Amino acid sequence: MTTTETLLPLSHTVEVESTAELEDAVRQAYRDRTPLYPIGGGTSLDYGMPAREPGWGIDLSRHAAIVDYPVRDLTVTVSAGVRWSELQQTLRQNNQELPLDVPDADRATVGGVVATAWTGPRRLAYGSVRDYVIGIEAVDGRGTRYRGGGRVVKNVAGYDFCKLLTGSLGTLGVISQVTFRVRPAAEARRWLTMELEDWEQAWQLACRLRKRPLAAVTMGIVAGPGWATTAWDDQASRTDRLFRFGLLVEGLEQEVAGAVESARQAAGGVGQWQEVDQEQAVEARLAALTAFPASRESPLIIRAKTVASGAAPFARAVTELDAAATMFCDLGTGTVDVRFSQFPTQGLSATLVRSLQPIAARYGGHVRLLRNESGGEMTHQVVWSELGLPVELMANVKRAFDPADLLNRGRFVW
Repeated sequence: MTTTETLLPLSHTVEVESTAELEDAVRQAYRDRTPLYPIGGGTSLDYGMPAREPGWGIDLSRHAAIVDYPVRDLTVTVSAGVRWSELQQTLRQNNQELPLDVPDADRATVGGVVATAWTGPRRLAYGSVRDYVIGIEAVDGRGTRYRGGGRVVKNVAGYDFCKLLTGSLGTLGVISQVTFRVRPAAEARRWLTMELEDWEQAWQLACRLRKRPLAAVTMGIVAGPGWATTAWDDQASRTDRLFRFGLLVEGLEQEVAGAVESARQAAGGVGQWQEVDQEQAVEARLAALTAFPASRESPLIIRAKTVASGAAPFARAVTELDAAATMFCDLGTGTVDVRFSQFPTQGLSATLVRSLQPIAARYGGHVRLLRNESGGEMTHQVVWSELGLPVELMANVKRAFDPADLLNRGRFVW
């Protein structure tokens, strides 16, 4: 079993229960020039580059409180250590939600979700983490607290630290508190699924659906043998290799009913939709998609992000490298999550830099490593090569917030 100790080279771990304690811990590390590795639920510690240098763990799991929740304002402020499932449960009591689907939600913390900028399968309609963070508090590499945004939706004052810190992997500051805008929960949800023959047919169906005013929140293909033991397998169409189009619509009852009828019309001549409307079954399929990229069952997991039209070509390229790969290809947003059946024989560098990254770049995108069981070939060339990103500018920002390079040293820009 993978643990914090096997993923991070920790000499010891400091538990903090407040931002003041966090400031004290970072100041001490700054005086000693000791690397620091922020830890929440420990669900995304293999995201990004592996940590190489020994240092302290900063455990924020006890810094967990619902700080402010004015229900009518549709905002909530929480400490970084709050579990994602606890936050969602609090919101559901008032028929509200954050439509961000997070794997291992019972363990994942708010700080970790924001630091990794995790996006789930409903991103087509609802966007990503950075679309919901309106206020943030963090402690920089010197032990100084700073804030951005605020607790109201219409807040545009100051630097946009909210977007800067979202996805920074804790390298620009240890996140201590976050304010989100939230949404009313959907009244009704329904899955429509259809067996298809190939990627071309899938993209043609997606194009038909995109031309219609659907209340679609997920639209894509589950493909590969790995789906055969999940909620996406059923007695009606069990195959060794599933290739199934999934369309999730949600909203008001009348809105969903209209979307289902519109989808039926769009699919004319392509195939027959199978409808799933029981809440438990709908939730099970969504949960399977959410958990998919966080699986421990694959030696190599990647996420490609391209324009929508690039998703199917990228997925086809993956199957040429690994015919037994399992993937979810989001034809609405161009995101492709891939679990390889085995570590590529040609190596990580050849697979990503020479084979897949150029295809993603052709469609305006890039490839991210979500998991590399071997840890081998994990260099910044592999991670950043050919992305066309302003790496030196990013390094300068890192130095401004963390001059001694203490926060998650080596795990992101350099």
